[in-house]
Amino acid sequence: KALAGMEKQDLGAGYYELAQVRAPPGMDLVMMLRAAGYLGPVGIGELCGN
Repeated sequence: KALAGMEKQDLGAGYYELAQVRAPPGMDLVMMLRAAGYLGPVGIGELCGN
């Protein structure tokens, strides 16, 4: 619901590959991923696209 309009690919077991992620760095990004049901490791630098 929070990520309405974003492309999500269900990878199974509650994991999702989020496409075109545009989120603030740090805990905001982590909380967004957690809210999206992503429970795996979070690479902040990679996901920020810096």
